[in-house]
Amino acid sequence: MNKKKIDTIINNLEIADKIGKKLLKMSDINFFENTRKREYVELRSLLVYILYNKMKMPWVRISEYFKNNGKNMDHANVIYLEKTYLDYRNRNPRLLELEKLFDTPENLPEAYINLKDKYEKLEFHYNFVNDFFEGVPSERFNEVMENITQLKKSWKWKYPLKK
Repeated sequence: MNKKKIDTIINNLEIADKIGKKLLKMSDINFFENTRKREYVELRSLLVYILYNKMKMPWVRISEYFKNNGKNMDHANVIYLEKTYLDYRNRNPRLLELEKLFDTPENLPEAYINLKDKYEKLEFHYNFVNDFFEGVPSERFNEVMENITQLKKSWKWKYPLKK
């Protein structure tokens, strides 16, 4: 497996974990518990619906997420939960309320990856600037900034921008 694919799998599981924890906190029901009680099954179904339809997570990754949290489930169980969610939602209006709390852009995983890339670039630039100013006493910082500003102004007439 290549690095990008591994990173995508890790990102999927991290996103699923955040959503799952939030849903656990809001519902006060541990839907990873091995029980067939209706409220547990309905919440599992809601989580699968969110992960599959809104987060575009593959069936197998969703089943891995449940397995990692102690709930034995394969992709067929996950598919069944997603297919039955709308029936559960019609019977239990609370599910729709919870679902609306997770309304997100359809491309959130892609946006998350783009945001992560931007963060890494920003971190690189921050480290560069931080290293550049390392050792400059805080009382001399304004003097250094003034010298840099003067240097930039001198470049304007020496090296005019070509259009």
